[in-house]
Amino acid sequence: KLSGGQQRRLDVALGLAGDPELLFLDEPTTGFDPAARRGAWDMIANLRGLGKTVFLTTHYMEEAQRLADRVAIIVRGRIVAEGPPDVLMESHKTRIRFRVSRTDDLWATIGPYQQQKNGWIEIEEADPTRALHELTGWSLSHDVELERLTVTRASLEDVYLELTRAGDEGPTP
Repeated sequence: KLSGGQQRRLDVALGLAGDPELLFLDEPTTGFDPAARRGAWDMIANLRGLGKTVFLTTHYMEEAQRLADRVAIIVRGRIVAEGPPDVLMESHKTRIRFRVSRTDDLWATIGPYQQQKNGWIEIEEADPTRALHELTGWSLSHDVELERLTVTRASLEDVYLELTRAGDEGPTP
């Protein structure tokens, strides 16, 4: 008669009852509301702080990014990437996104690696500091505002999507 989230909480509580040194958690926050999920994350972080080893499987990349010391991304039964989340994310480009009212000489500044989508210009850049310097220099010299400029570092979810998209192969269910 328990809800899915309550069943998950009970599963985790039973797993912790024997004070194990190694704990396997398979999709522990499935069915949790956002507050319960964050509470579970705090509990897992506390277990790690006590020196416990937690082996976690999850489809929530934000969860893996926040909790894991190491991540393995599996596609069709094969590990396609493995390492600390920050290292996996650093290997992917930063996205710069903005709109402009006109593009005088912009393409000569940002190069052919840009994309236009519904009026937005997106640049994926391995060296965002230099790209932003060139872009803001162009903006100032042409008196064109970079409207709604955002700079977004690749997330673990971005890495996962890119790796599972390769060859149009989907992730293993």
